[in-house]
Amino acid sequence: MNESYQITEAPMEQKDKNKFRNGLILMPIFYVLWGVITYFLYNNGFLIWNTIGLNMFLAFTVIFLGIITWIIRSTFLDWKSDVKKVIKGVITRKEHQVSGGTDSGLHRGGKSRSKHTYNLYFGNYKLEIKAHHYKKVNEGDLVEYHYGIHTKNIIQDIILKKNA
Repeated sequence: MNESYQITEAPMEQKDKNKFRNGLILMPIFYVLWGVITYFLYNNGFLIWNTIGLNMFLAFTVIFLGIITWIIRSTFLDWKSDVKKVIKGVITRKEHQVSGGTDSGLHRGGKSRSKHTYNLYFGNYKLEIKAHHYKKVNEGDLVEYHYGIHTKNIIQDIILKKNA
């Protein structure tokens, strides 16, 4: 334990589990969507089922569905878990990082593909959060965040004391 923060585990309530359930609905939707796309491509003659084309398509399918499954896996583990993490402490530093930036190949009116990362520091502990959580707090605020053990998705945020 550090003087600026404390991390504990708490029982996961049903309302907390319901927040993870929404992410689980995506997995069958991706699988069905991929099956529909494959069906229409095959029946309309867009896919050439020669040996090379079929092997490439199957490899891409396995990789694509494997990635989707891996992403959804951590959400499933949090949904099945009976425990969540709780960090309570004073925010010692806020950090907003932008990566990617401009693309030299952009045409007029094109969009940049920058990635924004929002971090809160509690002493030496870093917690990555979403923008709407980041904007609600300031350095020196006493806060409490409840999040999933595997995904680290915020379930609940509580501002206990605002820094004046």
